[in-house]
Amino acid sequence: MISFLRRVLVDSWLGRIIAGLLFLAFVGWGVGDVLTNMGSERADVVARIGDQTITTDALLSATQNELQQTARQFGVTDPSQLPPATRRQVAQQALQRLLMQSEMVRAADRLKLIVPDAAVRDEIFGMQVFKGTDGRFDRSLFDARLRQIGMTESRLLDLVRQDIAVRGLAEPLQG
Repeated sequence: MISFLRRVLVDSWLGRIIAGLLFLAFVGWGVGDVLTNMGSERADVVARIGDQTITTDALLSATQNELQQTARQFGVTDPSQLPPATRRQVAQQALQRLLMQSEMVRAADRLKLIVPDAAVRDEIFGMQVFKGTDGRFDRSLFDARLRQIGMTESRLLDLVRQDIAVRGLAEPLQG
C-alpha cells in the first residue's frame, strides 16, 4: 500500500502537479495576508482608542512595572515566582489602566484642555527622582535618569503634560 502511494504521489506527474498546486496555494495565502495588511495598522498595536494606540512595548512596560509592585506586596523578589493566575490578572489590569488613560487623554483632547509649559516644568522640577543632594532639580541627574530608562526628554514632557491634563479632568469627579 505504501509503495503504491509512493509510486502514484511521488514518482508520477500527478503527484508532482498536486504538490505544486499545494505549494502555490500556501504561497498565495501568505502573500495575500502580507498584501492585505500592508499599509494598515502597525503589527505592534494591542489596542486603539480613537487616534490613541497602545503598543506591545507600552503594555509590556506597564505589566512589568505592576508585576514588580505586586511582587513586593507579596514579599517576593522575582515576579516570575508569582502564581500564573496572578501574573495574568496583573497583565489584564495593566491593559485596563492603559485603556482608561488613553480614553482620559482623548477626553482631555476633545475638551481642548491646555496645560501650560510652566505647569509641566513645575511638575518635573518637583519630582523627587530628579532632585540632587541639595534638594533642587539637577539637570545632569535628569538627563542620566532619562538615559537609564531609555526615554527622550520630549516623550517625558508629553507624558507629564498628558498626566496633568488627565488629573485636571478627573479631580472634579473625585472631590
